[in-house]
Amino acid sequence: FNPGSAGFAYNRHQPEEDFKADSWADYAVLGVDQGRIRLEFRRVPFDPAEMVRIILASGVPYAEDQAARYQPRDPTGP
Repeated sequence: FNPGSAGFAYNRHQPEEDFKADSWADYAVLGVDQGRIRLEFRRVPFDPAEMVRIILASGVPYAEDQAARYQPRDPTGP
């Protein structure tokens, strides 16, 4: 199974022109306990403003574009 990318959660149904990442990391834990398979989906929130600060300070190419993914949506927009 593959729950996706840990640390980059987003709504797959949002319009591309207003793409925003969610402010949490999703991941799954698969375990076996007394012969029973267990699958747990987990979510860990983080501070999007801190994520933006880290991205902009990182020096990676296109940092502004990556940081924009974590900016809040314009409530007056579509």
